[in-house]
Amino acid sequence: MLNASTNKLLTIENFSDFLNSLTCIKNASTIAVAVSSGVDSMSLLHISDKWAKKYKKKLYVISYNHNLRKESLIEVKYVKTISKKLGWEHKTLKWSQPAKKNILENARIARYQAISNFCKRQNINTLLLGHHLDDLIETFCIRILKNSRLDGLCPMTASRKLFNLNLIRPFLQTSKLEMYSYAKLNKIRFFEDPTNKNSNYIRTKIRFLLEKNKNLKYKFSKSVDLFCRLKKYSDNITNKFNLDNIKFEKEGYFLINRINFLKLPEFLNIKILNIIIMNLGNNTYPLRSRTLLRLSKTILEEKLSTISAGGCLLINHKTHIFILREFNHIKDLKLSISQGKKAIWDKKFLITNLSRNYNIYVTSFGKELENKSFLEFYNSKKSIIKKIPFVIKKTLPVIKTLEGLIYIPHLNIYNNKNIKKLVSLEIIDYYNIYN
Repeated sequence: MLNASTNKLLTIENFSDFLNSLTCIKNASTIAVAVSSGVDSMSLLHISDKWAKKYKKKLYVISYNHNLRKESLIEVKYVKTISKKLGWEHKTLKWSQPAKKNILENARIARYQAISNFCKRQNINTLLLGHHLDDLIETFCIRILKNSRLDGLCPMTASRKLFNLNLIRPFLQTSKLEMYSYAKLNKIRFFEDPTNKNSNYIRTKIRFLLEKNKNLKYKFSKSVDLFCRLKKYSDNITNKFNLDNIKFEKEGYFLINRINFLKLPEFLNIKILNIIIMNLGNNTYPLRSRTLLRLSKTILEEKLSTISAGGCLLINHKTHIFILREFNHIKDLKLSISQGKKAIWDKKFLITNLSRNYNIYVTSFGKELENKSFLEFYNSKKSIIKKIPFVIKKTLPVIKTLEGLIYIPHLNIYNNKNIKKLVSLEIIDYYNIYN
């Protein structure tokens, strides 16, 4: 018989202390909870329900049907029934076209993308997940097999941002065995996923190995803890470097002090480049190691050079490194903004239509140059335009109306001064790029 769990996060008091300490939780009225029908997520729903009712928060329960098993429909319906009994809204999302290869990884990506998109539509920015210590150790082992860098060897954290969604994992110090204990103690019904026993998957093979060797599992848990401490230490160093040596210019590009950058060890250089390019290039996942090493070696060279990676261009100068958006990746980007509405251009510029009479349309400067009349307008203003490298200028937003008004905020040029009163442009805060 399993003993009742004594893990500190499996009491409502300590679970509450953890959640209530998070800024994203404090500022939110509605929290999403990802719930399959397994023991971990059903236990999460149980304790989250108690917390939400105690602290007057609203839960939105989300289930994702991977369409890989016939039983999954029954399980999702069960989660919906329990959610309704508890008084919470429930949404089922599904994988309409399951992958045939690399199923687990593709399923994970599809799941997060779908949940993120749904949460965005519901104005929810925080999601609770039921990942536990066993999940963490198994992922750590997979990362070792894939020769991951330092950050990859701390594969999950209690709080992180992905797809513009705050992912909160309260149970990362809680073992699967303790989850079973909690469920038994609280009479929580759950389903076992038979794919968890399918030895065709590398994760399952690792799980079987660890189940047979508890001492190895314990050592891996200590190793994960060590790598996560190292990651936290390296994060602190890179955060300080960011504050002192990196500027995000209002035209939407990064400027790095190359001299101080070269004083850092290579693994920190790679870390900084990866995070900047992930943010600026709107990439969800890290760049490949060989790509980052290629960038790092380019920077070591004294000569001026330009290299493309992750939707960005890196320009190596003697004293500075420029990292900017690659025009070809936004060439056909378009926005239409109705009266009184706002939208984000390339995840960098927040553009607000202040007009009550006009819709505004946003395109890229480089794309507009293909239009003869626009080119003539631009050439007529060249003498008064701020000196900006053309490769940066091409990526800037151009604002127009159907009535023929044109405004380029970053160059401060327009064909009618009234359009300046119709538009507000703000840069998205990339200051703390390491969060």
